[in-house]
Amino acid sequence: MQIRELVRVAKGDIPSDILLKGGRLVNVYSGEILDGFSVAIKGERIATVGKDLDYTIGSKTEVIDLDGMTMIPGLIDAHTHLLMYCPLHETIEAAIRHGTTTILSEAIELAFPYGTSGIMAFLEWIRNQPIKIYATIPIMHTLSPSSKKNVISISDLKRLLKEDNVLGLGETVWNYVINGDKRTCDFIAETLLHKKLVEGHAAGARGKHLSAFASSGVSSCHESINVEDVIERVRYGMYAMIREGDIRRELREISKIKDMGIELRRCILVSDGLSPRTFLEQGYMDNILQKAINLGIDPIKAIQMVTLNPSEHLGLDHIIGGIAPHRCADVVVVPDVKEIKPVYVISNGKIVLRHGDLTVQPRIPSYIKSIPSGISLLKIAPSDFAIKCSLKNRVKVRVIDLFTPLVTKERIEEMPVKNSEIKVDLSRDIVKVSMLTRDKRFVGLIKGFGIKKGAIATSAIWDACGIVVVGAREIDMANAVNRVVDMGGGIAVSEGGEIISELPMPIGGILSDLPSKEISERLEDIQKKVESFGCRLPDAHLSISILTTPYIPFLRISEEGLFDLKGMKRANFIIS
Repeated sequence: MQIRELVRVAKGDIPSDILLKGGRLVNVYSGEILDGFSVAIKGERIATVGKDLDYTIGSKTEVIDLDGMTMIPGLIDAHTHLLMYCPLHETIEAAIRHGTTTILSEAIELAFPYGTSGIMAFLEWIRNQPIKIYATIPIMHTLSPSSKKNVISISDLKRLLKEDNVLGLGETVWNYVINGDKRTCDFIAETLLHKKLVEGHAAGARGKHLSAFASSGVSSCHESINVEDVIERVRYGMYAMIREGDIRRELREISKIKDMGIELRRCILVSDGLSPRTFLEQGYMDNILQKAINLGIDPIKAIQMVTLNPSEHLGLDHIIGGIAPHRCADVVVVPDVKEIKPVYVISNGKIVLRHGDLTVQPRIPSYIKSIPSGISLLKIAPSDFAIKCSLKNRVKVRVIDLFTPLVTKERIEEMPVKNSEIKVDLSRDIVKVSMLTRDKRFVGLIKGFGIKKGAIATSAIWDACGIVVVGAREIDMANAVNRVVDMGGGIAVSEGGEIISELPMPIGGILSDLPSKEISERLEDIQKKVESFGCRLPDAHLSISILTTPYIPFLRISEEGLFDLKGMKRANFIIS
């Protein structure tokens, strides 16, 4: 570290490398906007901040006259999933363009396809990038028996926690903790022993259950859906993360907290994952910050929610989160405190964006493109999706009911039996759903998807490695699944036995290697094709990809059947 150089620049003995001169500085520590301030940068760090810093100018100092523009700290996304459709380097480029200089990402996406080696690959990918990227290690809760072979052990966790770009344990589900699951509690204890973070996932937890969850050492939750959720988490000493991304958008509802006299220093704005289309059309943390300000949150408090607050939560406030001496030189220059449009972005003391143009490029990793065993299936036939039943005439079954695009509930339906098979019933919006792995498959029924024909299949599923398909006709279900396998992973839409839309995702079956613009266009086409089948869900692919997760209530699917997350137990498909 260049301590002596920083001291000498601040004293005026040697020149700075960069001087940001004559701007308005948002001081997140004091809660002030300081007019006519300058920032002197030496190497990767800020040497000094003040009103008259011309004494730091030398013959090689790059002086940027801000002419009254506003300096805010580099933006931080403290909870996201970087591996969401796009290759990593394209997402990093979008982050730079939109003023995000630090990211904490879950590392779960490659874990189920490849196990520990997938996590290690991700940790290597995020190193030596133009911005700072950290990871949390996934605890790997899964409902899929065949996916458990890649679940990390406690010895794996100990090794991974020693990595310098790992900040802790990823989102841990509250049900497992309060039910005393030994593996979960052991993972939490080991992480705390390493003095690292334990991130929480407390969807639906309230009262004594939330308190019990907090008592385990979990320090945050990103599952608040209203003001009451946020207040309760803050009162328990947790950091309440407010999502405004492509999985959930709660900022508008939770922004009402601004009028309730509640301290916001433990509130953090996060994305929880964004699609390529959002990056291209709206932005990243700059857009989320702008929305918060537009919704009436005080600009300084809103800026703290994407800078100082997350840096304190991550235990990194000594190096990031504010513009002050010794901190990393992560600075975003915007026209005004209420107009969050990056003009300049400085990351680690380097100008990485200048008037909208990137001056550095992200490092392109060596991506894994071997097909995971979970989606390396044998040829699937339409008959593989037959639901055999020995009962006569009619049968009562459990149906996955899409209560919302993400949340499911159990629905008991009486279905006709024809030729010893349970068929779909389009008049009641009941079609088939299946999860398949190499060795096993389960076929059930789902209500609320809306399609009257065709099928959509994907390997980009949550918390498992396999393929999920939803369809009105078995021939299209088989065709879509076979195409996903042929592509080495991806999304495929079939109608009349023909593939009519697709997105190859050969990186672990979860990431495409296409440019983000083309990925966005293909995803939009997939959505339009499924809508033409009758689907009215805002993101049809997302709604089926999460059917395997143990993180969202409450009736889910695996290759061995249905799972009831309320009771934390298997649920029989056929009742009587």
